[in-house]
Amino acid sequence: MTGKISGLLLLIAALACTRSGAVLAQESVSEVEASYQFLVRERVNRGGVLYSVPDGPLHGLQLPLSFVDGADYWGGYVCTLRDNTCAVKDVYDPTAYTLTPAAGRAGDLQTERVDAHNSTNIYDAATWQIAVVLGDVRHHFLSASKQDVYALASGQNRLLSEGFKSAADVRAVTSASTFLYNGRRVTAPHAAYAFRMLSPTWLSPDPLMGTRYASLITTGPLPANNAGYQSGAVTWSDWKPVTGENAWAFLIGPLQAAHLHFVL
Repeated sequence: MTGKISGLLLLIAALACTRSGAVLAQESVSEVEASYQFLVRERVNRGGVLYSVPDGPLHGLQLPLSFVDGADYWGGYVCTLRDNTCAVKDVYDPTAYTLTPAAGRAGDLQTERVDAHNSTNIYDAATWQIAVVLGDVRHHFLSASKQDVYALASGQNRLLSEGFKSAADVRAVTSASTFLYNGRRVTAPHAAYAFRMLSPTWLSPDPLMGTRYASLITTGPLPANNAGYQSGAVTWSDWKPVTGENAWAFLIGPLQAAHLHFVL
């Protein structure tokens, strides 16, 4: 797996310390700009980290992903490691409306690759916001889309506020005894933590589907009246609100990006 956005902290340091043609040689500055362009390009067909929200009120909004991966990484490397197996069967549960892998090592690996391929960790997105605005303010790097860079960076704030379809789908509101805050219930989405990892779809595709490794995935009977349930589309499983990630997502990332844009 390559392209973890947490590594953006190194890029942020480079962006902050370099001045075109002054501190570093032009070649080094070009290397930093190449890394920057990776942050503002779409993953599909352009090899970057951005994706477009597929539907709902935020349709078309460009947001960052945490990882850049490929089927050969999972199928040709991870699945071949000792004690690993990726031959998995996904089972539909009509009582919970979930499509999940059977328990076991293969199921754990499918969950890991589905999460990695489709997710954004909100800490990663916060560091991405800082790097994107810093590159614009300090070096005047142009985004591939030619759009306003601060508007691009602020899309993540909009997601955390509005959610993909509603704020409740990205916030850990209290349900029965789940997600209590110091023993207290929080039922208003905007008063609750965001989940640490977000995916635009509840049924998220396995990156092995549509590749030569697709035969590793089999699926039990699916509901006939819902086309969203398909072989290789697995129910999103990471629902964890974490204080550190929320501090970066709601305070450090947005405030640093705003300071860079409006003050520097």
